[in-house]
Amino acid sequence: SVWSTQARALPSRVVAGKNDRADD
Repeated sequence: SVWSTQARALPSRVVAGKNDRADD
């Protein structure tokens, strides 16, 4: 998903939240 790419640049705390839901 879009988050898969952007999440890598975002802070780990944000990645854990958004990546967990929005990913895939």
